[in-house]
Amino acid sequence: MASDVASLAELTTSTEPDGALYRTRIAEALSAGRPFVVVFASPAFCTTPLCGPQVEDLGAIAKQYAGRAEFIHVDLYENPHEIKGDLSHARRSPLLKEWGLETDEWTFVIGSDGRVAARFEAYAPRAEVEAALQSVLTR
Repeated sequence: MASDVASLAELTTSTEPDGALYRTRIAEALSAGRPFVVVFASPAFCTTPLCGPQVEDLGAIAKQYAGRAEFIHVDLYENPHEIKGDLSHARRSPLLKEWGLETDEWTFVIGSDGRVAARFEAYAPRAEVEAALQSVLTR
């Protein structure tokens, strides 16, 4: 979470991180009963060229729906600031194992009841994420 680190570089491999995506922990959103969208991706070290755009899309959606849901980016690596271009230094985020994720890019839309309303493996088109978010906001 942004308040726990000196720099967002400790939380993400993104070169231009959006601070709004690092304000809330998943556990906090769940305990508050707030709907949220979470993207698990590594903008700089993804196996496809789409992780960066997915995180950028999340930032745009977050601006559009500010105050109505939480928006969270979880980098695939728990130590992005230590990697410095060498993935042999990378440590996978333990959240990936907790969520049962074995591939590199996932997006989840979670309702205020804590249930997964939609999940997308690989790049999720913005319109599809927004439609899933709308469905949980109107429940």
